[in-house]
Amino acid sequence: MNDVVVADDNPILVSVLSEIFRECGYTVRTASDGFAALATIRDRVPDILISDLYMPRMTGFELLSIVRRRFPNDCRHRDERSLLWPGRSRRSCG
Repeated sequence: MNDVVVADDNPILVSVLSEIFRECGYTVRTASDGFAALATIRDRVPDILISDLYMPRMTGFELLSIVRRRFPNDCRHRDERSLLWPGRSRRSCG
């Protein structure tokens, strides 16, 4: 297990996560939204998928759902190897 896809519309977060995983010996592929992540995953399903929940055009939930349907025989997309998180707060800071 050494291949990670990081999908997030925040370039700073993508850069930080990519650097952390590279320093740990992972090959990192990045995407700025769910559609770009699908294009990346189409070539090779990652060992680990890390995705923002609230990306434009396609949410992390939608991305994971599509990956599960398109690659049903690839056990590497199971929940324990997928991480979804809310990349930004839904509340204002006022």
